[in-house]
Amino acid sequence: MKMLTSRAFAAASLFLLVQASSAAVVFTDDFTVTSNSQDVNQELSGRIGGTLAPGFITSGVAYTFGAPHHQVGNTTTDVGQPGGAANSNYLLLAFDGYARSVVDLPTVAATTPLVISFDMYMSGNPGGGDDTKWGAFSLRGSTNDGFPIAGAGEFGMLRRANGGVQFFQGGASLPLGLDNPGYATADHWQFTFTDTAGTGSAFNGNGSVVTYVNGATTGTITLAQLNSSNLEATFRNYQNRFIGIDNLSIATVPEPASVALLSAGLGLLTLRRRRSSQA
Repeated sequence: MKMLTSRAFAAASLFLLVQASSAAVVFTDDFTVTSNSQDVNQELSGRIGGTLAPGFITSGVAYTFGAPHHQVGNTTTDVGQPGGAANSNYLLLAFDGYARSVVDLPTVAATTPLVISFDMYMSGNPGGGDDTKWGAFSLRGSTNDGFPIAGAGEFGMLRRANGGVQFFQGGASLPLGLDNPGYATADHWQFTFTDTAGTGSAFNGNGSVVTYVNGATTGTITLAQLNSSNLEATFRNYQNRFIGIDNLSIATVPEPASVALLSAGLGLLTLRRRRSSQA
């Protein structure tokens, strides 16, 4: 009976261990506010979550932003968000507006992979202009304006209204062949940054790789080494191509090696319990 109890304990503990190895969310934002405002930090206590949220709520600052056109709570502009203009729960960027999360990404993911996901809405032509204009996501320094042509140790991506997509590092475009009209971009994007082994931090000197998922399209890019500090997630639009950002999530993922080590320790504990029951 003791042997069965030990096995049940081991199985239950291993299940809990695997569950615990899932992503640890450090920051989320659904951009839900009660009124339209140019202040991207409006009503943080009602909209952000994750382990870093209490500090941002206390300080009142989760974002820095620039150019005059950045809004939360806009009830008149439809950039393709579900529900259209009536759904005001997103971050609107227009006429070169940008917003930059103040989460220092290399610090929160110093030893682990980093996962950043968000919705980027872009449809119709609310601001006029041509369809080559874009919305952008980047990992750049704390004084950047969100322009996606990232420098050394940084990363940038733009999505054009015509479907074209480009990725950048070191001041140049990465040659992925996606910058063509008609690429079927979906609203939801997920970027996972790891080391070259795919299990550790992309920022600790062991190489950098990014894997992106957008609808049915996935890809993996080997990058030059990302900086070990001062990289923040930034969003920007270009000229009069309006974009909306929603459902932002920043999370870290424990290394599989750590889970394996804990599993090995659990196995030894089970073996000791078994031997004790047979004694």
